[in-house]
Amino acid sequence: MFPNETSLLQRLCLILDAVDYFVEPVNFTESSFLPSTTSATSESLNVTSSFTFDAFASPPSVSVIENIKYAFSGVINPIFCVCGIIGNFFNVLVLTRPRMQVAMDCSLEKSAQTGLISLAISDMLYCITSIIRAFITQSQVVFPKRDIWLFIQLYGSYIQNIFANTSTWLTVIMATGRYAAICKPLHARHLVGVAPTRIAVILTFGFWVLLQLPSAWTYKTIEVNCNTQSFIVMDNGPFNSNNKLKLTFGYLWASVGFVIPVIILAYCNVHLIRALRESRRMRKLYVYRATSKVKSGNRVTPTLIAIVFMFLVLVSPSEILQFFHYHVSASSVETFNILLVIANTLQTINFSMNFVLYCILNVQFRETLKGVIFCLFKRNAHNHRWRQRRSRAMSNSTKGSIVIHSNFESFISGSSSYRKENSKSNHSGTELV
Repeated sequence: MFPNETSLLQRLCLILDAVDYFVEPVNFTESSFLPSTTSATSESLNVTSSFTFDAFASPPSVSVIENIKYAFSGVINPIFCVCGIIGNFFNVLVLTRPRMQVAMDCSLEKSAQTGLISLAISDMLYCITSIIRAFITQSQVVFPKRDIWLFIQLYGSYIQNIFANTSTWLTVIMATGRYAAICKPLHARHLVGVAPTRIAVILTFGFWVLLQLPSAWTYKTIEVNCNTQSFIVMDNGPFNSNNKLKLTFGYLWASVGFVIPVIILAYCNVHLIRALRESRRMRKLYVYRATSKVKSGNRVTPTLIAIVFMFLVLVSPSEILQFFHYHVSASSVETFNILLVIANTLQTINFSMNFVLYCILNVQFRETLKGVIFCLFKRNAHNHRWRQRRSRAMSNSTKGSIVIHSNFESFISGSSSYRKENSKSNHSGTELV
């Protein structure tokens, strides 16, 4: 981004000499400080009588491309992030209810429940990091101080990729566990369970924290002092400066985070669909009526099939585009960026729509959700009635205290007047005698 630090510092000082940064705050962007091939003359800084610079000048008209990019990245994507945060919160709330735990009575079903809860937490954290990053300008490289926004700009992509890849492999864990439970039941008894699933979830998260660690050094910070003012400038870090290392890890992340999971998920999904069809055919053949618990357990398989299918449809475009990231020609950059923004929005939809799938496919989930919502409304109504009764009791006690106080005062005043009249009568009687 900034191969020549001397040129960068010169341009910063020239700009800050002409524009008072703290009087007229300016959003410094990467394009403002990219070193050009020429020196810092009138070609790179177009100085006019009103101190208007090309680095700060807005384009004459906003292009259609920018409107499309803003609509997806600035409006649609944050909306789905908010929906994902709310939906995954309800996923965790419903899946941890005792009613769902009773419905999933066997070890294999509880293992799937553990995976679904972990997936909901990971998806929710991904949506949170995504919506936080939407509040800052991705091209901003100059900050007045070290604050939370600089931290997000430096490490936001690293944290977001951890949760994205963790969610992918949690889906793989659940799909393979369900495949083993249905197609290899003898082996599944020893490999699939609550404890192995929890261990797999922890190992998956730790694995991606370590594998994505090089991306934490994508940028570094430089403190620039100019005219008694200091600024924090983002520059290329060790990882971003080494093209071979960056390309190697890019293909490694794509392979481990997408290619391998897609192959495993496609294989498991095909066999799960076949097993589900065979199970339905056998039930129709023998007119088998399952109990409510078995039905609720069997709903896990269609849910997992739908999750895998949605992953393959919504996540694949973004990951496929990453393979062509380093091979895009200059004339196709804008088109590629539009496709990438749309593909990233589809990826966000994948992390935010599991709640809708559970409501559509899982009857037990819907019934438990109704119970949770009913309890929330019932508790609010109970609290409202309790507050009303308390306010009435307090008002009645206040009125009672006022009546008692007034009666006491009248009693005191009556007794005092009686004593006065009695004293007067005694005094008059004494005089007559």
